[in-house]
Amino acid sequence: MSLLVYRVKKFSNTAENIQYKAICEILRAEYSNKKELCLFVSNYNIINEFDGIIFKNDAVVSVEFKNYGGNLTVCENGDWTLADGTIVKGGTRNNPFEQARINKSCLKKGLIEKGVLPENQVKHVPALIVFNQPIDRLNNKLTNRTKCWLHVTDNKHFFQELEDITVSSTDLSNDDLIRLVDRLELQDEWLDKDYSDLSAVEDQNYYDNPKFAKDDFVAENGESYSLTIDTDYGKTAPLNLVHKYIKVVDDEICGTSSNPEDNVKHLLGAVRLMLKSLANDNPVIELLNVYCILMLGEYKSNKDALSLLEHSYENAYSALWDKFDNKHDFYEYISNVKKDMYDHGADRSYAEEMELIELNLEVNRYCAMIGKLNWKI
Repeated sequence: MSLLVYRVKKFSNTAENIQYKAICEILRAEYSNKKELCLFVSNYNIINEFDGIIFKNDAVVSVEFKNYGGNLTVCENGDWTLADGTIVKGGTRNNPFEQARINKSCLKKGLIEKGVLPENQVKHVPALIVFNQPIDRLNNKLTNRTKCWLHVTDNKHFFQELEDITVSSTDLSNDDLIRLVDRLELQDEWLDKDYSDLSAVEDQNYYDNPKFAKDDFVAENGESYSLTIDTDYGKTAPLNLVHKYIKVVDDEICGTSSNPEDNVKHLLGAVRLMLKSLANDNPVIELLNVYCILMLGEYKSNKDALSLLEHSYENAYSALWDKFDNKHDFYEYISNVKKDMYDHGADRSYAEEMELIELNLEVNRYCAMIGKLNWKI
């Protein structure tokens, strides 16, 4: 993954526009090869107007720009000053400490009230004050308690400071971060394409409006391909559907208007929508989730995708075990499904891990059966 940047409008101050670009350059360089996604929203109003808000996997951070530098003294009471006596302003507040304290409080309140994030994920909202000019020496008189949430740095050390900021309760996946674009009501025209990874935005379109979740979708070969209709909105699990939807990568289904990867993303989008609404496990939906994740390969670098992969295969295997009275038919079906997945492009390198999941489930099941008989093992 990479970086998404939204700026509502240009700043009225030249120095802030320059610093905005400098911060974007740093974020783009640092996130270009990372598996994590970062969402940077600038000049955005949520109760207060913020120079920037950074949403990352392990924190939501309020960002304030300051066009000062040199030898800096910071404190909670009184002025923030430079060596020559220059006072660092805190906007309309007495000093930047008060400005940051009010901003973080407003950000937390705004995100909860707008339904952007639940309270438990914004229990702690750190603040980062970034100086556009180099800080030669920082005389930090903030209390240790304040230092836990208020961080002061310059452009040069900005990313190092940002990486050190982590809040375990925030815990946002890359998909969660992408969904924030809609929850924050960020407009397409605000997207700064100079710094954003546009593929992240394109991927979201597959998940927001997947064609295989449409009741009336028909493939290029004229066959109806609606996962919602075929499973009665997840209530049924016809086992032949796994083979049918694995075939979305075939030329006869893709036709000239799509390609295998796009179709898999659309299928994954439909699967995700259905998994959210299911009251009970549906092994067909779970197996298709496994197939899509193996096809796209994100599980190799994304722990959330890996966890979903493992969870879906465990659910499918367990549900199918209960569904089949004849266990020979069960093992034959599982074997055929896996072969079908691999024949249609699924990553074979995960095959051994799938077998270990099967073995673990089998051992646990038989141990439970023996426990009911009060046998000692």
